[in-house]
Amino acid sequence: MKTITKMQKNMLNKLNPLKSAIAALSVGLLLGCESEQPAPPDPSAVSFDESSVIIAENSAAQSITLNLDIPATQTIAITLEVTSENAVYGEHYTSTPDASAGSVTLEVLEGEQTATFSIAPVDNEAIDDDKLIVIKPTALGEISLSGAAGISVFIENDEVSTLLLAEDFDNFKVVDNNLNNAFIMDSWIQVNGNGQAFTEASADQTISGFVGNGVGGSLTFDNSTDSETGTTFLNVTRRFLESDVTTSLDDQTYKPNTYYCAFNFTLNELEAATGVRRYLSLGKVIYDGDNTQSEASSVASEWGAKMAIKGVVENDVQKYYFGLHKRIGVGGIWGDLVVPEGAKARELGATYLVVLKVVQTDNEEADQGVEPTAEQSNSEAYLYVFEEGEDFTTEPATPYAVDTAGGDVNINAVILLGDQNKHAAAFDGIRVANDWRSLFAQ
Repeated sequence: MKTITKMQKNMLNKLNPLKSAIAALSVGLLLGCESEQPAPPDPSAVSFDESSVIIAENSAAQSITLNLDIPATQTIAITLEVTSENAVYGEHYTSTPDASAGSVTLEVLEGEQTATFSIAPVDNEAIDDDKLIVIKPTALGEISLSGAAGISVFIENDEVSTLLLAEDFDNFKVVDNNLNNAFIMDSWIQVNGNGQAFTEASADQTISGFVGNGVGGSLTFDNSTDSETGTTFLNVTRRFLESDVTTSLDDQTYKPNTYYCAFNFTLNELEAATGVRRYLSLGKVIYDGDNTQSEASSVASEWGAKMAIKGVVENDVQKYYFGLHKRIGVGGIWGDLVVPEGAKARELGATYLVVLKVVQTDNEEADQGVEPTAEQSNSEAYLYVFEEGEDFTTEPATPYAVDTAGGDVNINAVILLGDQNKHAAAFDGIRVANDWRSLFAQ
């Protein structure tokens, strides 16, 4: 065994303080590194499992999951914006949490990465358009999420409606207005004048996207060449409901209902300057003279609301306005033509998609067989007009024209009118239904 010399001991003594200093420095460096490590990042993005979901109106609530990009390091709030153009909170849907104010806040707990939100459809008996609700994240804690992708929630209406009438003029027939033809459903009944003045033509009256385009033919009415004053007034009627045609006040009731009639319309000629012409009405097939069948000799028609036009001359060019008429009182007296203020003058030869709507509400006196007076109206008429390129997939919140004048008539037919004096027009793709959606179902 070797012995450490005095010189070696002195060297070791000198090295020990240096080792201690190095050791202390190493520990300090290690501790310093640990204290300077960055904190874990917070979540910065929100996403949905899907971009859209479809919920049946008569189904249970639908749960919607939101995902953070990473787990939350602490409890954090997600703010959602909930909007819709055609769904009303409480009337068409509810949510958990409550989004009646148009927004809702969800909490994600520390360590969690998801949150849920639910939409519950309100089941009703209305035949209505599907509803669309859009949910978008707008904030994650203090972070703005402007522009973040949302989710579209479609509530699919479960009530089914079918067309009451689809007239494509591929076999246009007109029959006489005798009693034997009162209940015919597949032909037009000639009520006034010569029904053959309405003639079939090629189906070239089109508005892009309308289901009535290019099917069968179209129907033209030309009263422009016979004479300076034109031929006699014409009226042909097509029934679409199997209802009693009597207008005896003892038998007639005014039942709540809604009817829509859509059609392509083209006015080709009008020599009336500022005159009014009547073209299509939702009304009723009746026995002539408002009598019962045993007392009648022929069939007539009783007009409800109707689409009409009013001529206008702009810069020496003949144009026209669309207008709306509604029946007033007993005997079918008509009120003034409703043309909205600031209405657009329409071009001759251009095709427009027109929708005539009549809403019949309940009326206690009418239910007892008493026809409503002008002050007791229980129906409203609406007119919608679309030109090429305008969206008609859903019913607009604001109609082109509204008429709530008094007096009503039950509805079971479409009536085409060919007014006296010189004019020429064409119809195509007449559709009648109880709801907007069925008019345009492909």
